[in-house]
Amino acid sequence: TGCSGVKLEGDIEMISSNSFRLTGLPDLTITVNSQTELKDTNLSGLSSGDHVRVRGRLSGPNSVIATRVELRSGDNDVDLQGPVQSITGNTIVIFGVSVDTSTIAQFESMSGTSMSRSGFLAEIRVNSIVKVKGKLNGSTVRWEEAELED
Repeated sequence: TGCSGVKLEGDIEMISSNSFRLTGLPDLTITVNSQTELKDTNLSGLSSGDHVRVRGRLSGPNSVIATRVELRSGDNDVDLQGPVQSITGNTIVIFGVSVDTSTIAQFESMSGTSMSRSGFLAEIRVNSIVKVKGKLNGSTVRWEEAELED
């Protein structure tokens, strides 16, 4: 479980022949292979600054193999969905990215109902699938929303 729970969205910061990283998620490497479905693009057509949506599966603590990469029109949305690696106080870590929930205003349960930060933190565990949404502000992400996923 949790293998198919990876969803990401953001701007490509750095790209090599078979992998890339997203701005604001510096520790996360996304690898593309022959099984990756590329929608509206190909790997050689992607470049730094492109806004992409990625689905994939975990291949290591801070690495994902993309099953699908879709080129999107540019915006400053950043989405990060995957298993929680650690929880310390208000901070959760997903793919090596520390998310401080004390700055997040909106929390949602699996059923989509609103919940409090304390309720959210009480419910999540290591390996819970969590989606956080934010906006890119320069090279850092301002997280605004956190949702529990199945």
